[in-house]
Amino acid sequence: MSLPHRFPDRDEIAAVRAEAETLEPQAAGAEYVLAGRVMGRRDMGKLVFLDLVDRSGQIQLLASLFHPDGPNDTAPREFNRPDPPAGLPESPMPARATATGFRWDDGSDG
Repeated sequence: MSLPHRFPDRDEIAAVRAEAETLEPQAAGAEYVLAGRVMGRRDMGKLVFLDLVDRSGQIQLLASLFHPDGPNDTAPREFNRPDPPAGLPESPMPARATATGFRWDDGSDG
């Protein structure tokens, strides 16, 4: 598998960090395309922290692992039940039907 050497339609990390500093605490939903080198990875159970670096700076990313045969989020355990109980809080983020999530691609087809 050959990876591209250039990513012309990406956002620079420095610009993303500058914009993030002005966000309100509950603001969510902005999407960015980043490219760079992963200089660090820390597994924390269902979550992974990544340190991504490009020529403009460094940013820490938080990713949820993809588990094809199990729950794929960090929601409270009740959300993963086949018939969730009433009264659970709603997500502050809108659900997107096109979201694919984050996963490590090992290059296999299955």
